[in-house]
Amino acid sequence: MKRIFIILIALLTLSLVILFFWWAFIGQPQYIRKEVDDLLKNGQFSIGSVTEKNYHTIKGGTMLSSIGYHFYINDIKHKGAISHPVAKQISEKAGQYYYDNRLFGDNTIKEQRFLVVYEENDPKNSLLLLDRPIEKEGDFEQYVKEMEQIRKDTDSAN
Repeated sequence: MKRIFIILIALLTLSLVILFFWWAFIGQPQYIRKEVDDLLKNGQFSIGSVTEKNYHTIKGGTMLSSIGYHFYINDIKHKGAISHPVAKQISEKAGQYYYDNRLFGDNTIKEQRFLVVYEENDPKNSLLLLDRPIEKEGDFEQYVKEMEQIRKDTDSAN
């Protein structure tokens, strides 16, 4: 009886480990990808400013955990944060930009502005598009045009 109990515990533990690795490497990226795609397909646009870089300490060092930002809708300030797994799902360029700005104490991106896409009925659900910086007059309008064209192309392909 004791032997069966030990085998059951071992099988349960193995199942949990497999489930964890499936979620971490397959399930979570697919879930994030779906949320990113939904926002990119249906979201509204604004301009967001980077406000902070948040870090957490792990054994052996400090690691960037998210980039905080804010944006305005009808003069109401909204806040958001983007992590590396999410940035990578937006585009390769956004993921690389996030990675390149990961250094602790490096505030080079603070107050930089980027296109934000947000859910109209729930602006807390938003993405800072690190691959679309707002650097000069007209960038916002150009990016919105590009995004609308991508939406049209995607809709016609489906």
